[in-house]
Amino acid sequence: MKGVSYLRVSTDEQALGLEAQRDAIASHCEGHGIELAGEYVDQGVSGSADLERREGLLDAIACLRRGWVLVVAKRDRLARDVTLAGLAERMVEKRGATVRCADGNGNGTGPADVLLKQILDAMAQFERAQIAMRTRAALRAKRGRGEAPGGVPPFGFRIVDGGPHPRDAGRRLSVLEEDPAEQLVLSRMVSLQDEGNGCARIACVLNGEGLTSPRTDRPWTRQGVWKVLRTVARRVS
Repeated sequence: MKGVSYLRVSTDEQALGLEAQRDAIASHCEGHGIELAGEYVDQGVSGSADLERREGLLDAIACLRRGWVLVVAKRDRLARDVTLAGLAERMVEKRGATVRCADGNGNGTGPADVLLKQILDAMAQFERAQIAMRTRAALRAKRGRGEAPGGVPPFGFRIVDGGPHPRDAGRRLSVLEEDPAEQLVLSRMVSLQDEGNGCARIACVLNGEGLTSPRTDRPWTRQGVWKVLRTVARRVS
């Protein structure tokens, strides 16, 4: 039996890294006589991302031949969304191939296997929602204490020293402050979006106007614009 492997890890998932997935897939293939013709990876991609943004998955599916298998470490590597997982599996089936999970769950076509797949997809979606809820709660708590969230600040802002922590003399506050250069680009980006332009068009206009990203000094891409506007939408909501 031949096939290809697909690995995915998002920025907020640490339990199942790429190496862990790779080892699980290799062990499963060795034990079941599966010869892998290639490996495809989506790194830093959320399980809720639209399939059109999952280049690794789309390339893996395009590589499949009739009778092959698409091997993943766990079912939730396809997606953490019921609809997206089902769509991905249907795309695999149209190639005459099947999805195979290294953990052994849902590797069949019988009624019980179909039910198990639906349960696994629903649980993955539930877990993703729980992760998002905990993350939002933690960020709200930080903002309530006047602290900036950890990691890279959202586009348009920078992290500055906010002085001594009011409840811990040994710590100092980190607070968000608007970055004038990034705010200029952000304002133009939002204005273009309000005019009905898509991310690709916005990137083209920004680059044409010389408004590259102050952080990287690189031309904008559709993906880069999408990430910034998504962050803006989350802050507004």
